[in-house]
Amino acid sequence: DPKEVCDLLEDIMEEETSNIAEKIIELNGGKSVSAVFVVGGGGKFPSYTDKLAQHLNIQKERVALRGEEVLGEVHFLPEKIKKDPLLVTPIGICLNYY
Repeated sequence: DPKEVCDLLEDIMEEETSNIAEKIIELNGGKSVSAVFVVGGGGKFPSYTDKLAQHLNIQKERVALRGEEVLGEVHFLPEKIKKDPLLVTPIGICLNYY
């Protein structure tokens, strides 16, 4: 049941987004940012971007999940593969290797 899984991971998502927000603020000289782009499959978790926005004290519309547009130059041989955030990290690792 997806709801049950989400409920089980709620505390982990809270901690993860809090830690990420703290690191973003640290790397930005101790202040929040005006917007964030999230890449990778973890960002697809329901409420992930909302929680991150909350910890950064910015509007939830200012935290966006990136996907297809990041993979613009990547072409898959099987045409049925959908470009989405789940593929950003592994494709990035592959491109960095080659």
